[in-house]
Amino acid sequence: MLKYSLPILTLSLALSITYPAHSRMSHCAEIFQFKDSVSTLVDLLRNDENFNQYLQGIREGKSLEQLRGNLNSIYSKSDKFKNHNLREVIVRALETEPVQTGKNKEIFNDKASKTILTKALQTLRNIKDLSARNIQQLRFLPESLKNAKKLINTELTQENLDEYVFDFYGYLNLRLKSSELRKWDKVEDGYKSVKMDDVVNLDPTTWAQISMLASEIEKPIDNYSDNSGEILRVASPQASRFMGKTTEEVEFLKRTSQSKRRNFCSNSWCIEESRHELTLSRVARAVAGRNLETSDIFDAYKGLDPLNMKDAYFHLLARNDTEWHAGSAYYFLGAHAKGDLGTWIGNVRKDEVKHQSIFGGLYKYLRGDTYWSRLSVMLKKSFHEIKQKSSKSDQSSIFKEAATAVEVIYIHALYEVQIRKFLKSIPLKTLRKVYETDISLTPLGSEPTEPMKEQKLKASIDRETVNRKSLARWPKVLRQKALALEEFEINHLALIDQLVRIKFKEFKGAETYNNSKHQEYLTLINGFNASNIKRNYGVILSSPEVKLLKQSLSSLIRDYQIFNNRSVREQNLNVEFVSVLRGFDIKKDENLNLAKRVK
Repeated sequence: MLKYSLPILTLSLALSITYPAHSRMSHCAEIFQFKDSVSTLVDLLRNDENFNQYLQGIREGKSLEQLRGNLNSIYSKSDKFKNHNLREVIVRALETEPVQTGKNKEIFNDKASKTILTKALQTLRNIKDLSARNIQQLRFLPESLKNAKKLINTELTQENLDEYVFDFYGYLNLRLKSSELRKWDKVEDGYKSVKMDDVVNLDPTTWAQISMLASEIEKPIDNYSDNSGEILRVASPQASRFMGKTTEEVEFLKRTSQSKRRNFCSNSWCIEESRHELTLSRVARAVAGRNLETSDIFDAYKGLDPLNMKDAYFHLLARNDTEWHAGSAYYFLGAHAKGDLGTWIGNVRKDEVKHQSIFGGLYKYLRGDTYWSRLSVMLKKSFHEIKQKSSKSDQSSIFKEAATAVEVIYIHALYEVQIRKFLKSIPLKTLRKVYETDISLTPLGSEPTEPMKEQKLKASIDRETVNRKSLARWPKVLRQKALALEEFEINHLALIDQLVRIKFKEFKGAETYNNSKHQEYLTLINGFNASNIKRNYGVILSSPEVKLLKQSLSSLIRDYQIFNNRSVREQNLNVEFVSVLRGFDIKKDENLNLAKRVK
């Protein structure tokens, strides 16, 4: 059902968002029929009784909003200027508001008239250019959507996402350098090789504007990092350390750091994110062929309390939402890029996908498979962001272009479907291992915590640790099912251990999701029944217990794939089966040397 509803949802959302742009563009053909000079248009207005009444009202100090409304109402019903659609020009001219003159001055003299109408006509020319761009983009829309889908299906594979979620554990527990900083694909000539011709099936100006807007959003990364470190310190101390710094750690840096940039990154998330702003702005300017203005309009949410779990979970969902939008925007840019430009934007995009995978996994661990409520909150936040912030950026208007809106919404939908499919496949034992991991990183310097605050923090952290491990914030039905599986595993440790070690040889060969060996093992697992389990292993199981056995073995395969991911294999790290409850882990031996580790 979702397969068929996505195109309909995409189109309906796009039309609702872009309707104002369509209503403006629908007049373009008529607007550009006039051949009259500005002076001729001025004469038409000077001799129009209604317009002169409008000017007189301004002289008398009447409400400009009311006068405009009256004039707009009159022209909307009048056929006087129908051939030239002059009403549209007048409305444009009035929007420029160059009528800040004294009551005794001649408002509509020739010079002022020409200035007003010249600005209005320039606005209309820009709309005509915008319309032409939309027509070109719409013509290539099927191909662009196909390119975006191919890119998403190529990159959002279980194998890639397994590696990204593991990196949370690899960084905090194993201190792996490969987990701290995802390696970027090298571009031999740097930004110099990026050119306007690298943009495919899209106006380069539109591409540059979106990239520049993304750069503006990425700019206050230090602020985001500090904010996250403080807000998540109770809900998830591990996520707090992965993302940022607590208030006391920030204050310590303020006091002791000699760096002009006191908030330098001290965690994996910030280190990876901090390289995005420069990349996005450099490629945007290279594509545009000129310098582009930037704004400082984005900031982290203020006033959230780490002791308030509603605030903490809102912040976590806000991070899910932000990474979702960022990844979708970069998939849009990637679908319209080739050559080195595609490589640069791909580097940024894969960082965002990594972070989305990690935050999505954390949300699942804290709240269960509550994907629809997650999506609902994310969408509410999205509409709030659009309303509050997008109008403040010079670049935000591009999302009101019809074809752009269709593509971006379509990509959002595909991205969410793929991420959701991945998150659903992560077993609870893997989530516990990853997100409850011990932190072996060197502690950050910190100012002393105020005694009363420290007492409250400790009590809250202890309480939330119990809540996390007991799945207290999961929906009741989901919690009961998850705990029933764990109880079954505790009661049948010997049987499952024997199957994993002897029958399935610790799943060797099934490192990649859905490969032939994985399918072979799943076929064997699905073939289990009460009869052959009793005959071969001497254990009596009921039908529901056989089902739990199959779930347990299938989840252990996924745990093995996540912990023996491509990066782990490339580094020749040894993966071992620890126990049924813990699953697989990296063996702490001589192969895990300091050269591979964060100091």
